[in-house]
Amino acid sequence: MPSPKLSFRLPPETYKTLLKLAELEGKTVTEMTRELIEQGLGKHASIEDDLLTELRMLRMELGDLMAKSVKIGGITAYYARMSTIYTSETMHFTTNNGQPMSAETKKQRAIQWRDESRQQAMKLLEAKFEEI
Repeated sequence: MPSPKLSFRLPPETYKTLLKLAELEGKTVTEMTRELIEQGLGKHASIEDDLLTELRMLRMELGDLMAKSVKIGGITAYYARMSTIYTSETMHFTTNNGQPMSAETKKQRAIQWRDESRQQAMKLLEAKFEEI
């Protein structure tokens, strides 16, 4: 005989949390929901379950922080690039009697900066944390 089915609505934030938990655990939303209901009813309550719940929440928070740090890193790189470009153009303008930089020179410098930035990024990615 099949088990009884439940159908209910969740607030969007609760559902989002449930999806993240299921993804972190490598389970379906149904499996995760069933497990959480059973824990809530005391069928699987133990210190280990409490620790697992805490670890799940910490993993979710860490994942959110990592995503934010990646975004901030991208924004920082963008502003650093813009600052370099504007500084270079200003220096060229002031040292060359008000002559703007040619499009070819801008292109060559942009390629050089891109390549140097990639090399620096690779050094940082490959270096041990203690060496940075």
